[in-house]
Amino acid sequence: MNKISVNPGFPCKVIVFNIKNSLYGLKDFQKRNHYESTRKYWEINEEHRNEDVYEFAVGLVDGDSETAYKINEWYPTREKQYIGRYEFNGSETIETKELKDFSFKKQRSLCMGHWKFGGYLVIEFDGKGKFLVLKGQQNSKWTNC
Repeated sequence: MNKISVNPGFPCKVIVFNIKNSLYGLKDFQKRNHYESTRKYWEINEEHRNEDVYEFAVGLVDGDSETAYKINEWYPTREKQYIGRYEFNGSETIETKELKDFSFKKQRSLCMGHWKFGGYLVIEFDGKGKFLVLKGQQNSKWTNC
């Protein structure tokens, strides 16, 4: 089933993670639930761990958002095999409903080189039908959702 393209009705900056491998498990990963797959073990830079600016995290599987959380706080993981990575505590809110169960395929298609190598994306939405890729694409410009 084709999902509607994401177009939140409020301005926001969203961190987008590919959770397919974590969610469905590979030999090197322990299978986790949706929340755990979205929130854990990310190599994410300090700038993007500012939850006051980058408020939301979305987990994608094949370009569609299966999860969306408001980020409450980031902290270093305590798991020894993931030292140097981070995880967050988050919650579902009224706003996250406008980010979950939508297609991010248009946004992802602009960043395929970055995305294929396990990088996360940062996307800004203006709340008026446009988005800007902040991490994952060079020379990004405002684009219609």
